[in-house]
Amino acid sequence: MVTVAVVVVVAVLVGVLSWGLQPVINDNVSLKKLNQELGDRYEIPTQMPFVGDTQCYIIYNPQHKSLRFEVNAKKATGYLIECKDAKRNISILTYGLIPSLDGQEGVVEDTYKNQKVWYRVVKNQNIFVIIVFEANNHAYEIKAEYDQSVEQATMQADIEKVMSQIIK
Repeated sequence: MVTVAVVVVVAVLVGVLSWGLQPVINDNVSLKKLNQELGDRYEIPTQMPFVGDTQCYIIYNPQHKSLRFEVNAKKATGYLIECKDAKRNISILTYGLIPSLDGQEGVVEDTYKNQKVWYRVVKNQNIFVIIVFEANNHAYEIKAEYDQSVEQATMQADIEKVMSQIIK
């Protein structure tokens, strides 16, 4: 009888703990809510460069299995914003250390508003642009994918709009 009671108690504890200790990797939020939650810690664009399906996520470190009820903006380790339409897809990511593009083939080092940036453009069926930089002591990565029909001036304007909001 005691053994059955112990097994039931242990099973309940394991169930409660496994539910409560599940890692929270991200929260889907609006761009406005993302700015409210993390705007004091990270540089976050307030406007995306084009009208499209925009999704924003607050990212938490998956290695730290935070209790669900303890997750808050102070435990966030970054954010992800994705904006897509039929011909364009742009994402902005900050999450700990972003791998450097330095030393990879086709990588160009440049400056933007006195800030060092690294970028790479890859052309195949679509055009991919990857930009890595640091702003306000956080690493940022912008990835953009464009259909070949999108004009270069449009691509540059999109990326300029995002970067001008992050690098001040």
